[in-house]
Order: sequence, then structure tokens, then C-alpha cells
Amino acid sequence: MLVRMRNAWAVAGLCAALMLAGVLTGLGTAGASAAGCPGKVVHLFDPGDQDNIFMGVAAVSACDIWEVGKSANSNSASPPMIDHFDGTNWTASSAPSPGFYNDLNAVSATSASDAWAVGTYTTTSASRHTLILHWDGSSWKQVASPPGIGISSVSALSPGNAWAVGEYLDTATSTQQVLILHWDGTSWTQDTRATGPGSINFLFGVHASSANDVWAVGYSGPESAEQALILHYDGQSWTRTQVPALADNATGSELTGVHGDSAGDVWAVGDYTKGDSSKHSLILHFNGGGWVQAPGVPSPGSSQTTLSAVSAVSPGNAWAVGGYNTGGASSPTLLLHWDGSSWAQVASPSGTSGNHLNAVATGPDGTVWTAGMSFNTSGVIPRTLGLGATFTPPVTTVPSVIGMTQAAATAAVQAAGLLATVAFSATIGGGCSPQTQGNVFSMAPAAGSLATTGYPVHLTVCNLPPQPVPDLGNDTISQARQQLGAAGFTLNNLVRTVIDPTCTSIGRVMSQNPGAGVVEPIGTVVSVTVGAQDRRHPCQ
Repeated sequence: MLVRMRNAWAVAGLCAALMLAGVLTGLGTAGASAAGCPGKVVHLFDPGDQDNIFMGVAAVSACDIWEVGKSANSNSASPPMIDHFDGTNWTASSAPSPGFYNDLNAVSATSASDAWAVGTYTTTSASRHTLILHWDGSSWKQVASPPGIGISSVSALSPGNAWAVGEYLDTATSTQQVLILHWDGTSWTQDTRATGPGSINFLFGVHASSANDVWAVGYSGPESAEQALILHYDGQSWTRTQVPALADNATGSELTGVHGDSAGDVWAVGDYTKGDSSKHSLILHFNGGGWVQAPGVPSPGSSQTTLSAVSAVSPGNAWAVGGYNTGGASSPTLLLHWDGSSWAQVASPSGTSGNHLNAVATGPDGTVWTAGMSFNTSGVIPRTLGLGATFTPPVTTVPSVIGMTQAAATAAVQAAGLLATVAFSATIGGGCSPQTQGNVFSMAPAAGSLATTGYPVHLTVCNLPPQPVPDLGNDTISQARQQLGAAGFTLNNLVRTVIDPTCTSIGRVMSQNPGAGVVEPIGTVVSVTVGAQDRRHPCQ
């Protein structure tokens, strides 16, 4: 099942959702690349508290990470979910609980003593309210916020300048309108200078690069015909920006995340809908002059592929995250990387089902962090994986190791900077046969795929159990060799014997060792006795 995070606070009824947050390399190996942070960068979830969905992540440094989210428990009155990583351990932070369903959708930090988390909460009357929390270096406190249905995103520039967006109900026009809030160092106020053109308007993402350069993205509807919405603030006023005409005759679109590394290099992500109602990856780029649709963006889902967030590091380095549906029960996470010329899919960790990455952030040291959800209910979820101390992400190509021995394949995978995990198959067919005994016959990800350094490559090695020796009675030498080879045995030690003058068994197997039906290991040598001609009684 692919879970779309629009109106994210409305998914509180989802159950058995686990935390899935990971940095994009190492997968549980020692976090040496997280400079100055000792120990393993791995997150263990509490089996007794599995109903969690992580929605936002912020990286102050490799040793100072915040992630926020919500509980999917349908009867939840739990406090907001806030976790902190100090370079060694993840710990839960306490926070005010003003009502029921205290959900947090995003977090942004400017320093170790200045962070904002935003979302929504519900009262006993079932009405929803905006929720804003602030971290001052010692504790999280609720800060008064203008009324609205909820807040979906926040972007902090400094302790005295931050922006947040979401939605509110405009009673004067009976429309659902965009909600834009600004923090001036003293209080949060609503900026009413921007509106959406539809009856339903919503902002999912906001990014502020300076006091006079702020982008907000979302959609305008009705929902059945929603269209992407882009707003820009230049320090004086908000204006609605033209969305480019989309490829594939798109019938609808929405934008869920926005981020840039400069005023002239901004990315926005989301999805667009085709006439068959299928959804596909949507990435737009702003180069200082206007927005254009990025071509060739991977959209691997059979019916739904959605992107939720983007983080731009430099003109040649950006990351986008989301999820997709394969057409069956599987719905893997989706991780895309921009290398300056094209977007490509990179292997990313997923649980058994219901996987989706909702947020991505890049730390000042170059580490990349993601946060999301999975319906997987067992084990240890890889959480934080450093990308190194430079802005050049170590993305590598998975080598082809099909047909190699286990040792050779493992060495080749490790030489590419990846982690080799091995399983054995005792099933004849599907690539595992006597001829492939002891060799790799399948791998995932496939050869040629992109993966971040340290990502595990799963190798399956053919390991057949002992087999019964076939009956070779009256076979010719050629038939016996063929039959033994198909079963994984070797023909050798041919012994010829003299037979009676009738010559009926000349050139055919008279006896064998081991005998027919005896169970022997693959590769066992089978000896046979073959009938030969008696020269004193030549056959006519």
C-alpha cells in the first residue's frame, strides 16, 4: 500500500506503522563518516510502541539531528513524537500535549538552541488547531499560533525569522485557503497577502533562503482536478508563479516539497496524474528565470509514484524522497539523486510493506538524513547512515557477480564499496542448478543499479542438497553422461567387460556404482560397467 502524506494529520487511523528513518549509507555499520560521532548510527524501535510515522527531519550537524512525527493509533492521546540524535543515541524528547492527535509534520533548526516543530492537534470537539513548538536548547515549549486547520511545513532562517505554511478555513469565502505564518522573533502572525485560486487550497512545503526569497508549494482544487500551486515572497509581497505545462497530458498535479541551495537553484517535487488516474514523479526546477519540468525523472511505480520532499545541496547534488506501488503488496521507498545532469533512482531501505519516505534533510557536513514509515513489524530498522564529510555523495554502481563463487562475488561487491549479504537456495530451477552449484545465481539490487556506499547487496548462492543417483541401466555412454550431468553427478571410471556372443548390450551400461536411487552429494563420481564385444565371437 502506498501512503500519500497529503493532509498528513488525517492518517491517524493507520495502524502498525513503524518508524523508518535512515541516512543513506552504512545501513547499521559504524558511523565513522559522521565526523566526531562515535558508535553505531542505528535506530532501534520499541516493539511495544510501533504505531509511529515520522514526518520531518532536520540536521543541525552530524551529531545533532531532530525528527518529528505522529502516532498512528486511532485512539491516540499521546504527546507529539520528537526524537533526537546526539551522535551516539536516539532519545525521545518530551513536549507539550495540548489535545488529542498531537501530530507534528515538519521540523527546522538554525542551531542547537533554536528549532521549530509544526503540526496540528484535535480537541474533544473534533476541531483541529495549529500546533507550533519551539526548542530553546533545554526543552520544547508550545508557542501561540494563529488559528487554522493545520501546519504542514516550516523553514527557519534565524532565531528572529521563520516561515510556516498549511491551511485554514476562510469563513468569509467558504473556501479552504492557504495558511502562511511568519515569526518575527516575538510572535507568529498570519500573512494574508497570498490566496489560492481554487475552492480548496493547500500548502505542503516552504523554503526560505533569505528574508526576501521564500517559496511555498502545494495545490489548488477541487481535489478531483487539483493543480500544482507555487507562491513566492520577494520581501514585499506574495505572488502566484506560473507552473509549466506538464508532460504526458497531465490531468492534475500537486507539489509537496521545495528546497534550494541558492536563489537561482530551487527544486520542487510532488506528483502528476495521467488520464488513467495513475500518478507519476514530478520534479520542477527554478533556475532564476522560471520553472521547468525536469525530464527523465524515474517513476518506477505501476500505478502510483509520489515524491514528498527534496533537499538541494549544490547545483550538482540534490536528493528527493517518496514511495511507489509495484502493483502488488510491496510499496518500496523511493530515493532519487541529482548529479548535475540527470535524476536517477538510488537503492534505499524498505520494510515488508507500506513504505514511504516523507522527509529528507542535508547536514552542513554533507550527511543526508531521511524519515518515513513502514508497516514492517520486526527487527532493527536502519536509521542513520552518514554520507561523508564532503558534498560529493558516494553513489556507486552495483557490479555484476552472477556466476561467480561466493568468495569472488563477495570480494567484488565489497570492492565497489557495498555490503554483501548471502543466502543459499536449494531449489532446482530459477537459475539454481547442478551447473551453478556453489555460485551466485541471483542478486538484488540488480547489476547496474545505483546504490549508496555501504548499501547491502543480497546474493543468493546455489546450494543443492544430495540427490538420488539416476538409473543408468542399458543407457549408452552418451545417454549416461547426459543423465548424470543433469542431476549434478560426473561420469568416470568406465569399465568394459566381455559379454555373450548375442552382443545385445555392447556399448550399454550393465552396472553402476553408486547404484540407482542412492542419495549422494552433488558432484559425486559415478562408475559404470559397459558391455564390450568378444573378438572370438564377432557380432554379425
